[in-house]
Amino acid sequence: MKIVFDLDGVLRDLNGYLHDKFEIPYPKEWFWKYQGKDIFAWVKEDDYRPLVYAKTMPYYFLVKHCFEDIEIWTNQPEDWKEKTKLWLDVHFTNYNIKYEVKYMTNAEKRVELDRQPDTWLVEDSPLFTSWDRIFLIDHPYNKYIQDAIRIYNLEDLDHWIWRMLKTNEVSV
Repeated sequence: MKIVFDLDGVLRDLNGYLHDKFEIPYPKEWFWKYQGKDIFAWVKEDDYRPLVYAKTMPYYFLVKHCFEDIEIWTNQPEDWKEKTKLWLDVHFTNYNIKYEVKYMTNAEKRVELDRQPDTWLVEDSPLFTSWDRIFLIDHPYNKYIQDAIRIYNLEDLDHWIWRMLKTNEVSV
């Protein structure tokens, strides 16, 4: 059994950075705009600093302490990748934790999950066609998803990770 992780909204808190710096409200919808700009425009306006200086999500600490090798599946624009690597190096390499990043769309993530039946994804995007083997991190923008295993807090993710590590299975 293997667990892989999305980055933004699971491990890295871009929305928190934008809220703290620009007072942008936390998004209630996946596709959002504030003052006419979406997340990509706000990140670019701040010279891509959010990609490097964003704080961690609470789930990061659990992942950091439970795994020696971390696999991350993330959908990042090309102009984000260099700064994203800096964030990952600070938060993983500096702690001697190996990580591998695979850049892929949600559709590619779904295909990869279907190819690897022993793999589970921890994700926050509401844009999947199937929630099979996806732990969905609860956010206002994904509240309408009904058929996913929802992770409301750190204790929920801890429960599922330890259950999987101990029993090598997940029964819902």
